[in-house]
Amino acid sequence: LPAGRSPIASHVVPAADKPHFLARAWERVRAEAENGHQAYVVCPRIGDEEDDPKKAGKTKPATPEDDAEKRPPLAVLDVAAHLAEVPLSGLR
Repeated sequence: LPAGRSPIASHVVPAADKPHFLARAWERVRAEAENGHQAYVVCPRIGDEEDDPKKAGKTKPATPEDDAEKRPPLAVLDVAAHLAEVPLSGLR
């Protein structure tokens, strides 16, 4: 970091396990932005896997572990649309 620059803080929000943490994260992002700071939202997926031509047509048989899995990781295409409408509307 350049001299005098504040360190960067990164936080992981376990949205699948604790969805109420997600609402608090958006509140915190809004507060930081209103104080003149920047925030970035990083999602583990871009969109639906079906949209990926490399994975199109490739399916694996379902296993009991698949049934036990939680919802898939959040996709940036879904999250961006949601954030622009509700929790972060009006921010750039």
